[in-house]
Amino acid sequence: MEQPSRSATDTMMVGGRELKPSVLEQLRHLQMLLESSTNAIPEARPETFGCRKNGRPTSSMSSHEQHAIRLAFRLLLEFYDSPSFSCYAPLDIAVAERWMSEDHEHIIDELERAGALEGFRRDLATYCQKLSAAGALANEFVSGTPDDENVETDTELFFPGVREQIENRKIEQLYELPTLVAILADRLTCRTSYLHNQESLTPPHSRHRPMRWALCDIEKATAGPKDVAYLVQIKDAPSLLVRYTREPYILVVNAQPGTTVRSLTRGTFYGYEDIEIGPGRYQRHLTFSKGMLAIAALPNEEALLLFRRYLPVIYLLHNEVRVVEYEWNPVAYGRSVLEKARAFDNVCGSDAATVYPGRGMPHPHRMLISKVRPMPMRPHADAKGFSSDGPSEDVGWF
Repeated sequence: MEQPSRSATDTMMVGGRELKPSVLEQLRHLQMLLESSTNAIPEARPETFGCRKNGRPTSSMSSHEQHAIRLAFRLLLEFYDSPSFSCYAPLDIAVAERWMSEDHEHIIDELERAGALEGFRRDLATYCQKLSAAGALANEFVSGTPDDENVETDTELFFPGVREQIENRKIEQLYELPTLVAILADRLTCRTSYLHNQESLTPPHSRHRPMRWALCDIEKATAGPKDVAYLVQIKDAPSLLVRYTREPYILVVNAQPGTTVRSLTRGTFYGYEDIEIGPGRYQRHLTFSKGMLAIAALPNEEALLLFRRYLPVIYLLHNEVRVVEYEWNPVAYGRSVLEKARAFDNVCGSDAATVYPGRGMPHPHRMLISKVRPMPMRPHADAKGFSSDGPSEDVGWF
């Protein structure tokens, strides 16, 4: 993918197509929506993205349904995106429903009581299909080549004739695209410089003093096997540790003695490495911070798919706690990565010639996680939250 470039006359190159000043003027009406993918998404309106064209008219929906759809749109536009991938993947309706249940459980309950849940699901499914189709077209527009990954996506249902016009170069300007396709295509081009500098990026992290966990049995977790990480819901963790993430879950890892902050923040992107787990037997691991944290991919597939755009990790050290948030997006690329891990473990795991050793340098304090388990909870947890054993140092994201 070509890098966007700007000249003195403020032209822009997008997928080999030059956007002239007059064209840029016509794009001004999109600028409120075409912000950096790391920024908050503005209030989503169904009519803005035309989702009603292939669904029920908004006027026929109850107020509960309209409110739920708007919330769903905001979630989808925020999490169906990541600064660390270079193309869009089809969106699974089951993922969208899970996100809504996790973030807006009371809204789903209201829809069920009002008998409107099935109608909401149908409209959500329609929009997921439309968003997937728009993503496929954005991929083709930016890359200038057919999107082989999404070739089966039904773009004609939502954007008739657009794919053929892109392939025949009858659409060469961003403003000529349907609005939703243009938004996704613009986001795609904005990632080029971000990806180019990915090796130098440091993940956000924070430092805290040890504190008491009122809901979780942190003592039991700390005393557990070192190759086990614990999955905890954000609502059950001390609020001070999770205040900077929007993910619904977080991992808790017992850091090896001697682990340094630098070793935990050597990179924000995931990698993978095939690690020997027995004589002549290898298993694919996802790696973070250039191999410092390695998680067995296939055995922990279910847990890894619970995350949306990031993988936040609480590292428990001897006299402090570190929270680090790495890049990990199952919707964008994670499912594909896990499928490749499945193929490796099932077919190539005993063939040393196919092993990928990874690029990270071996580190004596690296953490190899073979299993992610639910966080142990206290028998009589205080539902009101936690209380700290003393003043906690919270220095925010670095």
